[in-house]
Amino acid sequence: MGQVGLHGLAGLVVGEYVLTSFVQAPTARRALLYGFALGNFIPDLDFLASVAMFPINQEIALELHRGFSHSLLGALALVVGFFGASLLMRDTYVRYLGIGLALGVVGHFTVDIFIWFAPVDVFWPASIYGLIPPVNLWWWWGEPPLVSRLLGAAEFAAFALYYDHLVRLAVSFNTNREMIQIVRRMATICWIIWAVLTPMAVDMPNETFEKALYVPMGIVFMPAVLYITWRMQATIEVMAVQRKRL
Repeated sequence: MGQVGLHGLAGLVVGEYVLTSFVQAPTARRALLYGFALGNFIPDLDFLASVAMFPINQEIALELHRGFSHSLLGALALVVGFFGASLLMRDTYVRYLGIGLALGVVGHFTVDIFIWFAPVDVFWPASIYGLIPPVNLWWWWGEPPLVSRLLGAAEFAAFALYYDHLVRLAVSFNTNREMIQIVRRMATICWIIWAVLTPMAVDMPNETFEKALYVPMGIVFMPAVLYITWRMQATIEVMAVQRKRL
C-alpha cells in the first residue's frame, strides 16, 4: 500500500506550496490542488479490487496492485478523459482537476519508487510484452517479514497523521465545520488501531497478520479516507487561494 495517509499528506503539502504556484487563476488553483490531493490516492484504488482476493490468494492479490493505476498511461488517461469532459462541459475547473489528478498519480508512484520496497510498473503495459520492466530500486533489499508487518501497522498511523492535518486546516480556515469532529474521531480510531497492531506484528504469523490488516483496510479504511477527502473539498481548495506560495 505504501502508507496511503502519507501520500495524502504529500499531496496537500506539495500541492499547497509548490504545484499551485504555477497557475494564477483562483479557479484553476483550487481545481489543481484538489485534484492533486485526490490523485495521490487514486493509484491505490486497485487495492480495493485486490482486497477481495487477499483472503483467498495473497500472491494473486499483490499482483493486482501497482499496475495500470501506478503508470504513466494511467495518468495520461486521466488528462485525456477530463480534458474531453471539460470541452463538453465548457468548464475550466474540470480541465485543471484532471491535470491535478494525473499529477497526483505521478507523485504517488514516484514516492513508491523511492521509499517503498517493491517494484512499480510505471511503463505498464510495456512490461507485459517484456519491453520495459517495472521500476525496482530496491531489488537488492530482502525485506524482513517483521519490517513489512510493522510498516503495515504504520498504515494506520499515516491515516491518523493525514486526518489530524485536515482537522488543523479546517479549524484554521473555518471550513467544513460539520466534518471536524468526524475526522477527529477517525484520527483517534486510527491511532488506537496502530497502537494495537504494532505489538501484534511482532508475534502474529505473517499470513494471519496481513489478512487481519489489509482486509478491513480495504473494506473500511480506504473507502473512508476517500470519502473524507471528498467531503473536505472546501478545506483543501481554500489552501490554494489563502496560503502564501513559495
